[in-house]
Amino acid sequence: MAGLLLRELKLRGLVERTLVVCPANLTFQWQRELKEKFDEQFLVMRGFELRVQYGVNQWLQHSQIITSLDLAKREDILPSLRQAKWDLVIVDEAHRMSAAAEDKKSMRYRLGELLRDTTDHYVLLTATPHKGDPLNFTLFLRLLDEDAFADVRSIREAMERRRAPFYEALEQSSRRWHEGRQDPWPFINYILFTLKTAYREFEDRVGQIASPRGAKAEMVLAAVRAQTGAFRLTDIERACPGVGREWIRTLLADLKRSEKVTCQGKGPAARWHYTRGKGSTSK
Repeated sequence: MAGLLLRELKLRGLVERTLVVCPANLTFQWQRELKEKFDEQFLVMRGFELRVQYGVNQWLQHSQIITSLDLAKREDILPSLRQAKWDLVIVDEAHRMSAAAEDKKSMRYRLGELLRDTTDHYVLLTATPHKGDPLNFTLFLRLLDEDAFADVRSIREAMERRRAPFYEALEQSSRRWHEGRQDPWPFINYILFTLKTAYREFEDRVGQIASPRGAKAEMVLAAVRAQTGAFRLTDIERACPGVGREWIRTLLADLKRSEKVTCQGKGPAARWHYTRGKGSTSK
């Protein structure tokens, strides 16, 4: 499925640079299957390559990379990885990046936060059920969007109401596991329903969040209007601390539809121009 997603995003012109992060024992399997099934050539980045090319940021030199979770999380690797921007990041066995609490974030979790902030499209793959702990689950979801899942209350209340279905779905998905013929869909449907319910409750308390409004939106609009030439998404992020990337991206898309901004290119390297809307003239 990840390969199909990669192909679709490429056909839409949304992806050029892709990073796959997975356990070390799966790196060459990912490389082989992407080549055989989708004709995509990926480089497996290992510690050896990074040591041999010391002084050169290998994350910037290649556009399609597969690397291991435990290599990427290393403190000596993170600074160079932080410099790279990606159009798509795929993390396999993503449950390994879970955190027990806010003050107990592992190096793997911090890697997940870094990847979230340096990519336009982020895919977390896992077939491992969560532990039923609302805080643990909320922290994991924040790797996808720290703004949308900032409130643990919605997740906790949704899980409390669905506690019986949780164990029922887990039991159904575990049947015939020892034969390798288990059906994951009962548990997948449970997770999707829980997320949908929590999101609706979040909207009820703070209003619709699909279209940015209020103080954050005004901050972003002010930053856009202050630009005197071409600017990037990262320029607006720096001017608007505390505003999530998805809020900024959504607002820029709204401004583009109303012809108040134009965009050249795609992904993190895209350049935006403030035009002040229809009928504007430049002198």
